[in-house]
Amino acid sequence: VGQPNAYVAFPAGNASVTVGGWANVDLGRYNGADDFSQSGGVSSFDLAEFDPWAEVSVPAGKATLTGGVVGYVFPNDFGATEDLNTWEVYGKVGLAVPLSPKLAVYYDIDKVKGAYIEGSVAHSVPLGSVSLSLGALAGVSAGQAEADDPEELNNFFENGFTHLDLSAGVPFSAGIFSLTPVI
Repeated sequence: VGQPNAYVAFPAGNASVTVGGWANVDLGRYNGADDFSQSGGVSSFDLAEFDPWAEVSVPAGKATLTGGVVGYVFPNDFGATEDLNTWEVYGKVGLAVPLSPKLAVYYDIDKVKGAYIEGSVAHSVPLGSVSLSLGALAGVSAGQAEADDPEELNNFFENGFTHLDLSAGVPFSAGIFSLTPVI
């Protein structure tokens, strides 16, 4: 899959306003018995998911406080369809201290009606003219599992620890663009 992400940020006094969109695009036609395709495997180069988002960030001493909204839109007739479309509001706090810790809480206000909590740390290691960005992120479901109401969806099989991601990347700049290949 390809996962493009584009956004633009605007200053707003002491704050900043950012709007953007992330997408998940099936690059091939994944329709085999062992394939998983969010768009149903109907065609290649198929937009499987689009997530529009907007947020406001405000500095507060060594912290940055952020509030926003994100939509999860599934435009296909097969696989993940519009029946799964939903919206979340979120709040984040990031600290400008060693390891740059961040905490985010997302709350689905539409079909899931539950919280998801994410904590992360990051560190940059200089490598000459570039730097190696190292990160760790952990997620916890706090109400996004096993919905009681059959009209609600669930994102996880059970509440509690959901995942741990470890990452390494090297950002490159090309004019106004920044590309960061990540493992």
